[in-house]
Amino acid sequence: MCQLLQSCQKEDVLRGWECLTDRATQWSLQPLSASVPPSKPDGGSWDMGSDAPDVVVELDCPVEGTVGKVKTAESPSFTPSWQDGACVTTAPEWRNAPIHIKVLDVDFLSSEEILTTSYTLEEEDFAAGTIELPISADGAHTLKLKLSRVQ
Repeated sequence: MCQLLQSCQKEDVLRGWECLTDRATQWSLQPLSASVPPSKPDGGSWDMGSDAPDVVVELDCPVEGTVGKVKTAESPSFTPSWQDGACVTTAPEWRNAPIHIKVLDVDFLSSEEILTTSYTLEEEDFAAGTIELPISADGAHTLKLKLSRVQ
């Protein structure tokens, strides 16, 4: 039986069926939710009047050797959630290089970084289906992403 990131394929007549790296199955990486600290690292407010930040997630999306950016809609909350902004590509593309991820508080004139990080997907991430990245140094605030096979 083949492993998660493999498929049973007939490589050639002499070898018969083998488990080979699955290069065709599409995988979606979708920002799900976050928990944003109530104030910036310097102690200031994210927005005027201590309002919640307008949170957006940007992902680098590697497709066929090029990298594009995908972005969620704004979610004005300290606990934002999203249903958009997914990137869909193959497991080899995801595992080829680290994914650059930004969580931003977008405002009319400028945007402030809440989190900027890079993450390399491991085989365990594909099996687990979710990835949780720390936003705050103590790990109390996180960004949660869903990794799922596209049907």
